[in-house]
Amino acid sequence: MRAFGQCTRWLVLGLSVGLPVLPLAAASTAGSWSGLATPNQGGHQEAFYLVLKQAGPEITGTLGPRADEQYAISEVKMEANRIAFTLSLPPKGVLHFDLTLDGDTLRGKVHLSRADGEFDGTIELKRVP
Repeated sequence: MRAFGQCTRWLVLGLSVGLPVLPLAAASTAGSWSGLATPNQGGHQEAFYLVLKQAGPEITGTLGPRADEQYAISEVKMEANRIAFTLSLPPKGVLHFDLTLDGDTLRGKVHLSRADGEFDGTIELKRVP
């Protein structure tokens, strides 16, 4: 808590003397994440393993059921603590993820579009140490 107070004092001091203040950077999502998705319509949970890489504002990554079976994600967008991306696996379908970063947890919604219908669920991934 002490460090937070010191940062706040420096920020206020910088503002009061007219120094430029840089915006706080979004939390890093870089690393490996593991967890489960649960379909809203019932059924069994699916395991997911996500690997994200961040170079400046650019985020890339892969996703699969395990660390040794990964597929490239696309359309990655990060704003503050929210990240959204897509995984296309023709002919199996397209998965859209909309997640929120909370410490070492990514949680949110997943939407699957495929030939036999649309399916929604929730997902929770924990950062792998």
